[in-house]
Amino acid sequence: MPNSNDDGVQRVPDKPVVPVAELMRVYGNTVWIESDLLGDRHVMVQSEAPGAEPHCFCSLRYDHRYTSNSHLDQVAERVALLLGALAPVARRVRDVPISTPTGSNAIRDIPAQKPRVENGAVQFGDDWPGVFIRGDSAGYYAMTLHALLQPPADKNSATTGAIARIQLGGLYNLLRGCVVGPANGLFPPRTD
Repeated sequence: MPNSNDDGVQRVPDKPVVPVAELMRVYGNTVWIESDLLGDRHVMVQSEAPGAEPHCFCSLRYDHRYTSNSHLDQVAERVALLLGALAPVARRVRDVPISTPTGSNAIRDIPAQKPRVENGAVQFGDDWPGVFIRGDSAGYYAMTLHALLQPPADKNSATTGAIARIQLGGLYNLLRGCVVGPANGLFPPRTD
């Protein structure tokens, strides 16, 4: 049977007392939709509390066999509205990370192949094809891209740009070599 003490709080014997808390502030959430280069949509939510980080509530993956851009947009918008977003829901383009996450630069050691693997499309099992670039070629392409990404140091930048375009035509052809299916037709081979 409950009893009462001097503080006026009723207590039940052998039960812990839960103190009453006073609500000081309620932080709202900001909700938006991000799109990435692969066509995926990500419904993001971030508390307005100080120091809160954005959180990906859900990701909707694009796959041309099962989804369309308009379908993904509709589903993402419905989810965002359920989370409290106001219409029209804010949309952002997800930044491509410039630096790689920790540990992703680790070299994956795969047994030697006979004959050796050359630059080009490679497929492991039934996974999507990818591109293998030998180290010497990767260094060459990295140097060329670095030169293009630097601000022009002198008036020879037009020449540097023309040479880089020719050199990067090879990289373009190398990358397009792993595009399969109907999308392959979007990337005609370069001959320069």
